[in-house]
Amino acid sequence: MREDQTNIQNHRWTTGEFAKLANTTKHTLFYYDKIGLFSPAEKTDNEYRFYHGEQLYTFVMIQAMKEMGLSLKQIRAYLQNRSAEKLVALMEQQAESMEERARMFCALRHLLLKKAQQTRQFLQEHPRDTVLLDQPEEPLFATNASGAWVDVLPAHLRHCQKENLLGPLSYGAAIPLEQAAGGDLEHCAWIYTVLPKQEKDRKTAVRPAGTYVATAYRAKGDGMAKAVKHVMAFAKAQGLSLEGPCYLDRILDEWTTEEAEDVEGILLIQTKSR
Repeated sequence: MREDQTNIQNHRWTTGEFAKLANTTKHTLFYYDKIGLFSPAEKTDNEYRFYHGEQLYTFVMIQAMKEMGLSLKQIRAYLQNRSAEKLVALMEQQAESMEERARMFCALRHLLLKKAQQTRQFLQEHPRDTVLLDQPEEPLFATNASGAWVDVLPAHLRHCQKENLLGPLSYGAAIPLEQAAGGDLEHCAWIYTVLPKQEKDRKTAVRPAGTYVATAYRAKGDGMAKAVKHVMAFAKAQGLSLEGPCYLDRILDEWTTEEAEDVEGILLIQTKSR
């Protein structure tokens, strides 16, 4: 419906008519009236409600402010005390807030893409057999706390939460090599999250670049212990020495399965340079 601007102020509309004109719903208009944000200009004794022409501009402004991320409470406060100076302050404050949210969304986008990449790569390329992999240096967000996985994980999650890193990224555990070789995979030296390259400035540790013996593992039963044995046997057969911790990257985790025993990932142990 189009209205001539010179005549629009002389019009009045029922709630239904105004809702159609403003591309909203009667429910929204009733709610705005209830909370004192935007009320009809005219209420008759027989409870008819009418919106006047100039109110259309105010409603458009309210919708625009909502799209800018302002809460209804903030919008109501401004409408009750409008001024050019307050508008400048409000717009500058909101622009700064939007920049911060944009940075957060950008970071989250990188996390989502990293999770998708990890999962797709595992499904398509993960080593069912034990193999040698040349790995680049990878930034890690790590929590150093020796103990059982289940005891260390809450501390790591709190650590991530403080840095706004909670999200879809998987976590893994670094286990001392001798301990892993002895069959103890329940206790770790630290838990880590592999960061996207775009987040490398937030790293607290790195997984060194180098050649790794790698194999897929499944948490079910003694699947992880078998994976360690396969890696050790492969290295011995190839005349390779191993160093550093045993890395257990969880890839198909709680995001893809309900059962803890169905978790799958890649076990990595670095070879010593000759």
